[in-house]
Amino acid sequence: MNMKGYRCLFFCLNKCSLEVSNLYTQHSQSNLLQLLGPAANFTHLRIDSSITVIPSFNFLPLLMSRMPLLENLTIDNRRKKIDPGLLSAVLKALLKVQCEVESARIRAIRLRSVKIIKEAASVIAELLPVLSELETFEIIGCDYESDECYGIVSAAVASSKSLLHLAWTKITTKDMKALTSITHSIGLCALESLEFEYNRGIDNLTVQNLSKIVRESKTLNKLKLYLNSIPSEVVKEFAGALAENKFITRLILNLRNLSEESNKDILVALRGNSGLKKLHLVSEGMCTGNTVGELAAILETNRSIEKVKFLLHGDYPSMERLKEALAGNEKLRSVNIKVEYHPTSQFEGVNLIPILEGLARNGKIEKAVLPVIPGDIEMFKKLKEFVESSKHLWKLKLVRPLGLVIKHEELIGEAIVKNKSIKVLVYKSDEIAKTLKKLSLELSDHLVKLKLDGHRSKNFPTPRQLTFLIKSNKHLENLKLLQCNISNKSAIEIAKTIEGHPSLKRLNMRWTLADMSGILCLSKAMRRNPRLCSIDVQNSAMLAQLSSFTDVWTRNAKVFPGNNRSLSFELMHDLLALLSNNQKLKEKVLKKLHELGECYKYCVDGVKHVEFPKESEMKLIKKVTLANAGLNPTQGKRIAKLLSTCPQIECVDLTGNELRYKGAIGVATMMGRLSVLDISFCKIGYKGIACIAEALERNESIQQLNIKGNPIRSCGAAEVIGHIAKNVKSKVEAINMNSCQIDNSFINALKKCTEIGNKLKTLELAVNEMGEEFVYELLDLYTAFKWKMRTSVSLRNRNAVTKSIAEAGCKNLIHFIM
Repeated sequence: MNMKGYRCLFFCLNKCSLEVSNLYTQHSQSNLLQLLGPAANFTHLRIDSSITVIPSFNFLPLLMSRMPLLENLTIDNRRKKIDPGLLSAVLKALLKVQCEVESARIRAIRLRSVKIIKEAASVIAELLPVLSELETFEIIGCDYESDECYGIVSAAVASSKSLLHLAWTKITTKDMKALTSITHSIGLCALESLEFEYNRGIDNLTVQNLSKIVRESKTLNKLKLYLNSIPSEVVKEFAGALAENKFITRLILNLRNLSEESNKDILVALRGNSGLKKLHLVSEGMCTGNTVGELAAILETNRSIEKVKFLLHGDYPSMERLKEALAGNEKLRSVNIKVEYHPTSQFEGVNLIPILEGLARNGKIEKAVLPVIPGDIEMFKKLKEFVESSKHLWKLKLVRPLGLVIKHEELIGEAIVKNKSIKVLVYKSDEIAKTLKKLSLELSDHLVKLKLDGHRSKNFPTPRQLTFLIKSNKHLENLKLLQCNISNKSAIEIAKTIEGHPSLKRLNMRWTLADMSGILCLSKAMRRNPRLCSIDVQNSAMLAQLSSFTDVWTRNAKVFPGNNRSLSFELMHDLLALLSNNQKLKEKVLKKLHELGECYKYCVDGVKHVEFPKESEMKLIKKVTLANAGLNPTQGKRIAKLLSTCPQIECVDLTGNELRYKGAIGVATMMGRLSVLDISFCKIGYKGIACIAEALERNESIQQLNIKGNPIRSCGAAEVIGHIAKNVKSKVEAINMNSCQIDNSFINALKKCTEIGNKLKTLELAVNEMGEEFVYELLDLYTAFKWKMRTSVSLRNRNAVTKSIAEAGCKNLIHFIM
């Protein structure tokens, strides 16, 4: 049974928040509704991008009708899987709840990365005026069906008089009238917080609207702007607005592609704003040359600034002035310094010594984020001096650039050991084992929280290093080991160590490689240690996908194993043992699990023997994911045979398994009623893809086919295209053949099947072996047969080709991918 259908059982039963994700079957959705009962006391609902299937259109509105106390709604589609129509259905349900339930008080709506079609925009226009207590509305990274939708949504924003916090980011409209309408609508709201981002070049009228908002608003205290290419003639007007508004206390500016003079105008204007407490200047070019002196002037004249963040590009004469400004600002408590990195020049010319001297003299810094860059020993001595002398410093984050050799790191370790006030240490390094050795953190017994991020690390900490680190830091409450490649052996050693740790409460090992036995040991250690309340091993390469039993277990324990596998019976049994102090709840959960069936799943990697579900248990599954499950050709064929007996299955993902020819034969037999098939990187050659192609000639259901990363060559790609073209009833819309060793000869297959260009919507051919000749002949086919198919290809020298494509009017149909 697909365990993704059971994730709904692991949510906050006693808390006010409910996260709905990975409910792939109608059965699992109905069971969640039964578990909740007629009325649930949840105030927060978050819908994840795993809700993709048709039953969700009925399920989610019904779920929301049972939540009369709902206050916060979040729809998160960062994985781009939510159907645009589903958003409309959810918002309509929200409107119905608001109109019919007296107790409904919606205070926040957050839409992340969803596509807003006209129907959804119309529902938003109806909904916002009705929500009299709506305070927060966020549209972050959303796409729109047309520019008309912008006008509808912006008018709805204007009609809401209760908004206090508005975030509108990654706006993609090309219509300046729509953009002007948005900024005009924002101005009609009595906002306290505004976040606005537009990545294209912005026009004068829009900047003037934003300037008017900033100048006239008496309530705005937080302003976050990400803008590109502000016209120079309106920069001074915008700068003047920033200077006049004394109510803004938190200002975050990322203004790209401005001249040094325009940057200087903005910084000069900020001198006059005496109300600022938080200032982030993260624009490229904001702190260069003379503008560094202007930043120093802001810190000198505005003594109320408590937090400052800026990006440095080099060493300038005015750095001494910046040093004095940092040293003299007595209210400064937090500093975040980033350094621009170029792969060619690296950090050549960057001088942090004056800044470190100024911070050391200040003496009152509590939080610092600093780069650790290559330099002479003098710079590391100054960094050591700052860390040692800052008696109020309780949080220190050090960012080590990737791929560079850093000397003298041991000086930083000595300073951290000596400064007993540091409670939180974050260190990001791609040489995590060497860094641990140099820092000697086992001597830092005053740390309460330690986060080590081994991003793209080349060497990883040994079990001995990790266990010694945990044992020696007896006051450590929160330990994060992110991307540190924790092996199974390390996980077992860590489990033994944390069992008797006197203070550890939280252990985070995300993006590690611990397998099943290591995770079992960690869960048992959590049960045996009365203080340990959270172990997070999300994205581990293991057989589980599990959310949390927050406030269900005796110590609010939560475990988040990996994404792509399933729940093993042993782990389930071990986790349920944690419910021993709450017998009634344990019986309730066990009863519900018994109704749903056995709670173990059938994978290959990480278990002693392969178990497959019974045919009766497969009837409710619509999506099967066995990505990177370690299947060999025989096992792949066996699973395919089992799946062929389940006509209700719509989507199968076998990515990264070694299917080869034998497994491909099995895949060809199971394609029956599938709509999505992903067999990328399965080592399928010409013979294997030929079998699958023959099955495609008879198939009437498949819409998306992903065969990238298989060495099928041009002959294999021709088989796929040829058989689809022969199938009059074929519904295939998208084919991904990236990285398939296809060369120029593939154009001959396209010439024989000219109808394919209007049958398919997308054909991906990137990272193959085609040249300019292929693209020119492809362009001829587009113009001759008026193809509407979108094609992506890779080409090293594409300047001349790009011009020809533009002249032929195919700029939106043929795309280049590096």
